[in-house]
Amino acid sequence: MPTYLHPGVYVEEIPSGSRPIEGVSTSNAAFVGAAYRGPVGKAELVHSFDEFKEIYGGIEKKAAGDALGEQENAMVLAVRSFYMNGGKNAYICRLAKGGTSVAAFKEVAGEHSGGNVLKIEASSVGAWGNKLYIRILKPDVDQAGFDVEIGHHDGDGKFVMDEEFTGVTLNSQDDDYILTRINDVSGLIKVSLLDAADPEHASNQYEKATLTGGQMDTSANFFNTSVADSMSMRIDIDRRGPKLITIKKADLEAEGDWNSNNEKEGKVVAAHVQKVVRDLGGYTGYLDFTCEYKDVGGLSKFVLTSGMDADISSVQVLDGDESSNDLAQFLRLDSAQKATHTGGAVAAGTNVRTQFQTEMVLTMNLDGKGEQKITIKKEDIDFTDNDVSNRVKIADAIQAAVQQHQPKIPSFAEFTCEYDDTARKFTFTSGSSASRTSSITINGASPAGNTNFASLLKLTTNPVAFSGRTLQDGTWKVIPKAASGIGDNGEQLTSGSAEAPEAPDYGSFFTNVLRKVRDVSILLLPGMYWNKELGNIKISHALAHCESTKSRVLIVDPPKDVELEQGAQVQALGLPTSTYSVLYYPWVEVPNPLYNADTAPNEPKTLKVGPGGFAAGMWAKIDGTRGVWKAPAGTEAQIIGLAGLQYQVEDGEQDQLNPLGVNCFRKQPGYGNVIWGSRTLSTKANPEWRYVPVRRTAIYIEQSIYNGIQWAVFEPNDEPLWSSLRGNIGDFMNGMFRSGAFQGTKASDAYFVRCGKGDTMTQGDIDRGQVIVLVGFAPLKPAEFVIVRIQQKVQQ
Repeated sequence: MPTYLHPGVYVEEIPSGSRPIEGVSTSNAAFVGAAYRGPVGKAELVHSFDEFKEIYGGIEKKAAGDALGEQENAMVLAVRSFYMNGGKNAYICRLAKGGTSVAAFKEVAGEHSGGNVLKIEASSVGAWGNKLYIRILKPDVDQAGFDVEIGHHDGDGKFVMDEEFTGVTLNSQDDDYILTRINDVSGLIKVSLLDAADPEHASNQYEKATLTGGQMDTSANFFNTSVADSMSMRIDIDRRGPKLITIKKADLEAEGDWNSNNEKEGKVVAAHVQKVVRDLGGYTGYLDFTCEYKDVGGLSKFVLTSGMDADISSVQVLDGDESSNDLAQFLRLDSAQKATHTGGAVAAGTNVRTQFQTEMVLTMNLDGKGEQKITIKKEDIDFTDNDVSNRVKIADAIQAAVQQHQPKIPSFAEFTCEYDDTARKFTFTSGSSASRTSSITINGASPAGNTNFASLLKLTTNPVAFSGRTLQDGTWKVIPKAASGIGDNGEQLTSGSAEAPEAPDYGSFFTNVLRKVRDVSILLLPGMYWNKELGNIKISHALAHCESTKSRVLIVDPPKDVELEQGAQVQALGLPTSTYSVLYYPWVEVPNPLYNADTAPNEPKTLKVGPGGFAAGMWAKIDGTRGVWKAPAGTEAQIIGLAGLQYQVEDGEQDQLNPLGVNCFRKQPGYGNVIWGSRTLSTKANPEWRYVPVRRTAIYIEQSIYNGIQWAVFEPNDEPLWSSLRGNIGDFMNGMFRSGAFQGTKASDAYFVRCGKGDTMTQGDIDRGQVIVLVGFAPLKPAEFVIVRIQQKVQQ
């Protein structure tokens, strides 16, 4: 209760008591049964047939007698029929017998881990996964990133790519982390880490990340004369964010080893960088960080190492302007520090045009990728009489040839070759500063009888070579070795299998999963048709589910390849008589998606499919255009997507079938194929629920009111509550009346809502915490028999 403690004006909001009831959806269908692929034991909502195919697959060619394959294709055809005839939303519920397995490929070995690091498997169980092929590509063997390609084989057994993921890594903090990049997107595979790469089981497989700078100048007094008064760089350790670190020359000069020699001065610089990072504190990567100035392969370099050995371990020096990055440039740690190789001076007056052979080969090892032969043909160079111009053209030709040699690898793709005429020297520069071995070496070998190309360019005479910086992140040991399945075929996933779901699988799914999905109103079992001896167990589970939830209706398909002409034949089938069951007849012939007059002429032109999917789509369509109280039948219920009906139903046959609740598909002159019946299978057993729209209207009212009055629970059980319930439910029912859902010319004839003591409740009910509302309605029933009586008028 509000309190009023001082004089003044109080503004308050009070409830109006009006809580509108919203009508539930009546057009959501659930398709339960076997499917080609997709998640098992779940109800997945899809909104189109294209979305269904993406997740569950399309029509597949099946071997004769493959019962599971027939059910899988039946699911596809039923869902297609549903959407083609007006369906909007469908829950797809793939079931499979226990013991089915996922196709898998585990042989993804780590580079130095001594074991397999990745497990790649099909995204769901089933033999479909055995048709998948995997390729793991490493365009640059020295990079942490790699590519994963998923595909299938064409008719010639060649790999055809369906999905591609480029530049994925094993760093869990990376945007390209393989588990999120693939598992969140791929509809074909899922990836997991094996023990050799799982941080929880194999921490010793990860190393501390290192950043090794480029080769330092070792000329006398280099550090003493080159270090500025204050130098800074931005560094990011283990992706925790950039930190600006600064060292001052005055602090360096205060050390006893300063101004003695380069080696000692370099170590002083390293110690100060290490101290500044460690002073960041609070994190192992900082506290155990090291910076060393040491000999690396005979060259003097700075080596920065994170204190953390994990998959997230990394050291990055970030680029920036000179004011925030002069220290990185000085220590040769920024990304501009690429390996370079500058040859000796070409003698003045050397005519390279006359010395250039028809074809010359330069053998070089770029960033440790192995010796590569770069071939330059004289005919491809537009030589002139100007020797300087010719040398520039040779440099351009070398650069183009190297870039095209391995266009996916940065070391090659961004390689440069320049000629400086002032110094008369050729300079090669690696295209990458991020490879683990940034270097350039030249081998002078050339084809027999030819002038040595390297000697012509003076690359082997007094060369000036500087190695660039190198990187190694924490996942270095476990990144996949160079490529799997890189040939035409790829590596096949194997051991996938599936078995048709059995009755217990259906029963368990209805009880444990579908019961919790409240907005399903239409239920179908594709591939399961009524068979007195074989098919009724699974259908009985479905009917028991509908009876239990009281919110959905099962559409039953009739026996396959059985023509029904007489009532006795229908009675002999022993069809269920539940008010929640509806049956349509006959089966339908649809165009076979696999048939092609040119490429697959031997495939049948049509396939037989149960009528349930067509009827469910029409239910959804009529619900949206006319309302659930309109019978989904008549001339406006024209069936789309069929090639013909398996059996033709005429008036005589329907005279026998209609009274027993068999709804017929018929071909009507001028209208085509239409649904010509709207009865439940309780026509004889429970005539009150004889018609489909009556049963479904009742479900609509019950579920809408159930959802709309949850607010009433725990409210005081007295007249204000009863009045609100009468008003809210009455408004809802009046809305339906105005939409034409009930019989009667006035509201009092069409429905009533009662709730009150002495009317619907006794004091005993109230004492037990019960509030009872009685709702009645006069349902519309379809005009099944339009009778026109004609009488001849006799002249009086």
